[in-house]
Amino acid sequence: MTGSLCAQTLTNLGAVAPTPGTNDISQLSTNGNTTFPDGINYFTDNNPPVSQTFKTGTNALNLATVAIRTAGLDSGGGYGTNTTTPTYYLRIYSISNTTATLLISFSAANPNFTDGNWLKWSGLNVPLGTNKTYAFTFGRQTSGGGYAALAVATNKYAGGEIVTIPISGGPVSPGSTHTFDAVFVLGFRAGPTNIPAFMPFPMPTYGWNLGNTMEATWGVPNRTAAPFYTAANAGFNAVRIPVAWDFNSPPTSAAASRTTRLILRSWRRSNRWWIGRSMPECMS
Repeated sequence: MTGSLCAQTLTNLGAVAPTPGTNDISQLSTNGNTTFPDGINYFTDNNPPVSQTFKTGTNALNLATVAIRTAGLDSGGGYGTNTTTPTYYLRIYSISNTTATLLISFSAANPNFTDGNWLKWSGLNVPLGTNKTYAFTFGRQTSGGGYAALAVATNKYAGGEIVTIPISGGPVSPGSTHTFDAVFVLGFRAGPTNIPAFMPFPMPTYGWNLGNTMEATWGVPNRTAAPFYTAANAGFNAVRIPVAWDFNSPPTSAAASRTTRLILRSWRRSNRWWIGRSMPECMS
């Protein structure tokens, strides 16, 4: 299979802000908008990319859209023309203390826009945990092109702040006074709840194979949820998770048969972990 089943798109909304929904997280004020807030070069060409942290609530939600306002204050180099600045990137991170872990990244063609416009990413499907801190970055790195400042406001959102984050994750670098926020709207939809133990395959079914990552001799020691994020955002809705139980059920004695062996508890925990990653993505 080639291409994307559920393509992520970046569109130009113009000067009008999107209307936040009931489950959305937003900060729409531009009070205090400036080009170098809190000592941060808050431009689309900055490396490491500029970011905004945010905190989820008590409901299980999937991030579906991200809308960001450009500042309308300083830009150049063909920032809004796809022939000069062809690609923009959105990356989502989980935050633990002062460290960011990359969950998933997206790229899209420059939609052609004017400084001061809103830009909106759609077609996302990123499950986020409850009462946890995350961040998004936006910019043109690692591609070439122009620059545009992103809009900010002074201390208008209590759940986060502007920061910078290395592309592959790592140290989170906030501003000197922690008093600025981006201008944004994060669109959410409800995540799955009460998933049954058995259910029919979705129609149509787009499946992928995790491969032999559960085999004892070549399993993945540093497992992450990244493959599931990537697959779900490409439109896949089913996953095959192959396991080799016999490799992880050592005999209790020399005479024990395979039918009486006990499966290792650590192996069962590992299975639950992998299966648990597929459920938030609505994969059968």
